[in-house]
Amino acid sequence: MLWGHQDACFVLAANYSCGGFLNQPSGHFSSPFYPGNYPNNANCVWDIEVQSNYRVTVIFRDVQLEGGCNYDYIEVFDGPYHSSPLITRVCDGASGSFTSSSNFMSIRFISDHSITKRGFRAEYYSSPSNDSTSKSPCANALGGLSGGHCDDGLRPNTFGFYRKMN
Repeated sequence: MLWGHQDACFVLAANYSCGGFLNQPSGHFSSPFYPGNYPNNANCVWDIEVQSNYRVTVIFRDVQLEGGCNYDYIEVFDGPYHSSPLITRVCDGASGSFTSSSNFMSIRFISDHSITKRGFRAEYYSSPSNDSTSKSPCANALGGLSGGHCDDGLRPNTFGFYRKMN
């Protein structure tokens, strides 16, 4: 027994920033502290905007998140994340590329309160569109109108991505 010693709980609060606005024709981003472990309770949003009449393609590499898609995950939106259709949800071990229907894409990374891993790194680039890249309420690469409402029809596949299922 140590005299004058009290058990104490120390909480180390790491200051970090994540997310942001990316407006170059191409670039890269990663989870906080990559390739070190990302923090608990992360909520990061990257908004990517390229020039008009171009589309955004994002490529995920080295995705190491807490297992499944229930705890830690990445969401790819076809425009601003708070008002646009979900293109896909990227889970542990997944990789691949996704393209927007417009010149704007949002990526959101969420981690829960426990278990952290290395996270992810991603690259993005812009490419000319054959069409105008102005957005319609339900326009996206995977979804469409069904019965007068937006139905993205997204279902999980064996690779950890949510994909349009016919």
